[in-house]
Amino acid sequence: MICNPVKLAQMELSQDDFWTAHFGGFYLFREMDHLAMISSSAKPDTDLPITYVFNITDQNGIANFLEHNALRDFVNWAEGEGQWPRITSDHPAYF
Repeated sequence: MICNPVKLAQMELSQDDFWTAHFGGFYLFREMDHLAMISSSAKPDTDLPITYVFNITDQNGIANFLEHNALRDFVNWAEGEGQWPRITSDHPAYF
């Protein structure tokens, strides 16, 4: 058996926008100019330090938020309307 230790250049990574299953599941957008949360369950009835809180059924509010923050193109790509990214094995994201 051969041991090849991995040494990462950066040991900590931050992920400011994320989804969690806590509290019924929600997406949290912290990298935007205005913080936003999209909840898959009922909106929390407590005061949160978040500018926008959407329920997953608030399609118009979510669409406006995505449009305002230039995230709509990603949704189009995810739905199959965008060009599939083309990368070669030389690109660091290939593997």
